[in-house]
Amino acid sequence: MFYLWVKKFTLIFLFFCLVLVGTNFILDPYIHYRIPSLHPPYFGSDQRHLNPGLAKNFSYDSVIIGTSMTEQIHIFDIEKMLGWKTLKLSISGATAHEQLQILSKALEKPSLKNVLWGVDVYSFGGEAESYRNGKENFPHYLYDSNFLNDFHYLLNIETLLDEINIIKKYYLKKDHFYFAIENSFLPREAPKNRNLAKHFLDNTIGARPRGFFSTSHFQESLEKNLFLPIKSNPSVHFHIFFPPYSILAWHTINNQGWLLEALQFRLLVANGIQNLPNVSLYDPQSDIQLITQLDHYVDPTHHLPIYNDIILRMIKDHQNTTLKEIKEGNERLHNALKTIDPLNLIKEHGLDF
Repeated sequence: MFYLWVKKFTLIFLFFCLVLVGTNFILDPYIHYRIPSLHPPYFGSDQRHLNPGLAKNFSYDSVIIGTSMTEQIHIFDIEKMLGWKTLKLSISGATAHEQLQILSKALEKPSLKNVLWGVDVYSFGGEAESYRNGKENFPHYLYDSNFLNDFHYLLNIETLLDEINIIKKYYLKKDHFYFAIENSFLPREAPKNRNLAKHFLDNTIGARPRGFFSTSHFQESLEKNLFLPIKSNPSVHFHIFFPPYSILAWHTINNQGWLLEALQFRLLVANGIQNLPNVSLYDPQSDIQLITQLDHYVDPTHHLPIYNDIILRMIKDHQNTTLKEIKEGNERLHNALKTIDPLNLIKEHGLDF
């Protein structure tokens, strides 16, 4: 009797497993196998899970790589100004190594010609092969070509629940903003919700243990996560820019005690790519006029889309930045921190404390 009960339970369990696997394979919320047919792709899902499917199944000749500093870049603006057919593969809070994982998927496409990469100093600190939430929590099974380990995706009730949630949003006409590719991963925080002063006074932006943002960590991470893919893909042109953090962010970096390392990071990048023919560097970050316009920021590090045109115009007009100009930019930043009082600047812009 007990044997019969175990047999029935096992068969029922296997049946439900097969149903779950089949359903997840067909619905495929993370576009791992195909672009969905029940509804348009939903770009509001977790980027670490969704991006590899986008990179594999969409058609494009250019990609955007970076952290949330690149989320506000509108792909239609790129097409209009530069003529690129672009796919955004930003990952909020991504480490440099996580960015390398999704870039590697995009580099598998023979059609890839351009990479627009926002090189964010915060993501290159720490160990070169680190992951934001730990290596064990990163969905490697979505990034490799091994079908056998897809059971993590297919035999997962969370996969089904994610698809149900997407279907509900689409057919109940909720969150339709993210069912359009031109809105992929765009932040929607309104300027009226800005909290520059609070973030600055908290002094917590990018806070890490002492030694996390060291020159040695930067050098190792740059070698593995930035310079290596550039050198290994000479037919792809890499357009690298330093995100223009506000002057408040630079004051915070200074207050946390790693300003010299942050400025050295800029030099390491420029020096490492200066002799590579397939890379261009752009530096809106050291434009003091830009980074002191606090009305153009949501918080001390994230600027509003108004600065996107400036970055894209630099690319269009081939305003490449040289190593010498990076050194001059470092001097401007260093001098600005000595002469610009952040509290007075906040008051001048009418921001609440």
